[in-house]
Amino acid sequence: MLGPRKSFAYTETVHRPFAWLVLAAACLATAAAPADPHLPASFGEVRPAALRAHMAFLAGDLLQGRGTATREYEIAAKYVAAQFEAAGLEPGVNGGWLQPVPLRRSELDPEASSVEIVQPDGERKRLVFAEDYVMGGSLSPATEIEAPVVFAGYGITAPELGHDDYAGVDAKGKIVAFLGGAPATFQREERTYYASVKGQNAVAHGAVGTLRLWSAEEEKSGPWSGVVRSLARSPTFTWLDGEEPHGSFPQLRGNAWLGPAVSGVPLRARIIKKSVLTDARSPNVVALLPGSDPRLRAEYVVFTAHLDHLGTGEAVNGDSIYNGAVDNASGVAALIEIARVFASLPERPRRSLLFVAFTGEEPGLLGSSYFVHHPPVPIDSIVANVNIDGASVWPYDGLIPRGAEHSTLAQVVEAAALAAGAKIVPDPFPDRVSFAGSDQYSFVERGIPALNVGTARSGEARRLALEWVTTRYHAPSDDMQQPMDFTATARFVRDLCFIGDFIAQDDERPRWNAGNFYGERFGRATVDPFLSYPEERKP
Repeated sequence: MLGPRKSFAYTETVHRPFAWLVLAAACLATAAAPADPHLPASFGEVRPAALRAHMAFLAGDLLQGRGTATREYEIAAKYVAAQFEAAGLEPGVNGGWLQPVPLRRSELDPEASSVEIVQPDGERKRLVFAEDYVMGGSLSPATEIEAPVVFAGYGITAPELGHDDYAGVDAKGKIVAFLGGAPATFQREERTYYASVKGQNAVAHGAVGTLRLWSAEEEKSGPWSGVVRSLARSPTFTWLDGEEPHGSFPQLRGNAWLGPAVSGVPLRARIIKKSVLTDARSPNVVALLPGSDPRLRAEYVVFTAHLDHLGTGEAVNGDSIYNGAVDNASGVAALIEIARVFASLPERPRRSLLFVAFTGEEPGLLGSSYFVHHPPVPIDSIVANVNIDGASVWPYDGLIPRGAEHSTLAQVVEAAALAAGAKIVPDPFPDRVSFAGSDQYSFVERGIPALNVGTARSGEARRLALEWVTTRYHAPSDDMQQPMDFTATARFVRDLCFIGDFIAQDDERPRWNAGNFYGERFGRATVDPFLSYPEERKP
């Protein structure tokens, strides 16, 4: 899970009524009976013990938190590949299981780097790293800039919405300061998109640097200390397109996040960055299950989960290993078991299935971005993505298929849930711009309908989940010692099997809803979308 914008939402909710479900229910002998004979009649065929075992290995101390481009991540990738092979799948990329992702790693030297602001009275103040400000490494060994600072609201230009924060702002040759997020008047899709493209918009207006201001309002929902913990000591990564960093903006020679204590807009700022650059490779793991239909087997439903986590870092209560059990060893364990269930069916789904464990999600959706720009199958043959960023490890009341509402996936998911005896509930936090915070958004940017399935809870399960959000998310305590219910995880896997099967069996491929923002913005993207600014993508 990427940065503080991403979090699980757990709440008591009620089933969202759809009139057509009444008709669908009448067509089924019983709501709990599967409409598709391919799928197991009970989740006894999904193995809770296997899910726990996969998680225990992936989140064990031996793998040191599976940091991107580490030896321990490579071991995890080979483990997942071996599990796919044992399940009877085929290698999914150029005859192999691993898709190497070329990366450039940049680690900030905080002792040689600095942010200095000029206050209205002309006094210069040097800020304190990891207290007043944080910043990641740059894609050049050394950058330095001193320039006037201009404030540009949210940093958004959206002419179709009648909104332009740069109206009347001369940003050329200046450092632009802006707030996070987007105006409350924006719809959720608009907020998600425009919150993630502020760097490129600053470049388009001639800026040479940016300052991201952490507001008092943001402090109420997520403390600045969480941003510091996530970003201050984390290396910056990008994937390489040949020798060029993909999605980088060399015009921006300085950027930083300012904490709430210093988030007033200064008159002038000086930003110095010294970074250590190294190139590395870190693989995605790709497996294929060919479809059974002569016509539809050339189309693909892609199940995904990110395999990386944060590696090792600052010790908390004497523990410096960020094991990443729920985030996201649970999702990878679910991915492996879903693949095994489908591979064991007497008749395969009509469409082909790809199962992909991604590298580099935590530092900025790198593995998924590389995958959709270098897919092992034609990009237009990928019809949908089902992403798992945290499988359910506690009992749940209903499924939240985030992203399905943008396309005809909504109807398919509703039908699948009904057949599985599951319940679809609305997103309890629809205004959060979290849809761009995990790997499904890389598919959306390439015009592919996608969803990330979450869950809603009540009672003790909700308490445990909220405790995870507040105390274990991106912390060393997200390990195998926390209370978890793998029977609930098995149920979650079974529900996702139904969803994937219904997508794979449907005569029609998913399509964007008429007038949908993402459909109109990206459609079937044939060129790179409006790229996101890496420092706005992670905290």
